[in-house]
Amino acid sequence: MENKANRFLAGLYDVVEVAITALVIATLLYVAGFRQAQVVGDSMQNTLQSGQRLLLNNFFYEPSRGDIVVINRYHAEKTYSALDLELGRDEPLIKRVIAVGGDTVQVESDAVYVNGKRLDEPYVYSSQNMLQPNDPYGMTVEVPEGYLFVMGDHRDESLDSRWSEVGLIKTSDVMGKAVWRLTPFGGIE
Repeated sequence: MENKANRFLAGLYDVVEVAITALVIATLLYVAGFRQAQVVGDSMQNTLQSGQRLLLNNFFYEPSRGDIVVINRYHAEKTYSALDLELGRDEPLIKRVIAVGGDTVQVESDAVYVNGKRLDEPYVYSSQNMLQPNDPYGMTVEVPEGYLFVMGDHRDESLDSRWSEVGLIKTSDVMGKAVWRLTPFGGIE
């Protein structure tokens, strides 16, 4: 009987050891730089769809032009308010980096220019909506060091750096770069 009890305890010890090891590894991965976020809304169509889950990398990550990043809405100065919480708009922002510190951005109705060069943006989705009188086109912005100018791929549906409610984003507010889709599983084009 004692031998059976010892085997049970040894087996239980092994299970607990594996569970603790898995928990430690998961915690280290989270702390070291891998997180997840969910796409909410249509601002990144057709690249990303609402409801998709993304794997983020923030391990020694420095934002670059063209990256899709997730921005912590709680810390972004202009994007968070008590009204946002009331309306359920406390989720992170997912946008594409258009310009980094030191760049000059010019946004026109038909193109975006960074440092005087027109961006090649095959990912931009447009529903061909008519431009509204208050649309933020014809603007030029100099991005200070430590900040980013971000835009959604679905420009007609994106609240982004073109709008005063969001404005420029501090690089410290970036939670990470979207590197992989978890649902549905696959890369990010």
